[in-house]
Amino acid sequence: MKSGCLRIKPGDPKIYAEVQTLIYDSSHELLDFMFGDARTAKNVIGALFKKKFGHFSHVFSTTISLDGKVVGIELGYDKGELERQEFKGSIALFLASPVSNWLHLIGTVGPSLEGYIRKPGQNTYYINNIAVSSEYRGKGIGEKLLLDTIGQAEKAGYDAVELDVTASNAGAIG
Repeated sequence: MKSGCLRIKPGDPKIYAEVQTLIYDSSHELLDFMFGDARTAKNVIGALFKKKFGHFSHVFSTTISLDGKVVGIELGYDKGELERQEFKGSIALFLASPVSNWLHLIGTVGPSLEGYIRKPGQNTYYINNIAVSSEYRGKGIGEKLLLDTIGQAEKAGYDAVELDVTASNAGAIG
């Protein structure tokens, strides 16, 4: 990676278009199941990122930029925040989705995802999504973002940080 100015900062609703692809890439299998295609999923994620509540809100995000370009994102919260956001976030997700997708969300997605996100332990920070743009992977950017997240969790007094990774994601496991 060429040396450049890396900057880590809280998410901003104005950058929704920049982060919707990153968030999509971090969970594309799940989001495709939920919304049917990448375009719809990204549009919904972008709409949810702009909100002040819900699991995909900018409020719960940290971004990393290289020379002013957002190249990574982390979304996370603790058990209490996860529970507080569950109902509001679900309603927002439903309303941000195309009407043609509502029956699928209620009849198939909802029951399939019941208990999908394991509740974090007490006094634990849970990373729901972490992603680095494909062109910047393998350059230490994700590690910097993860280390910053861990540092912020320590400062906030959390005892642990949890992250789920799919078994097929060898890069993240490494």
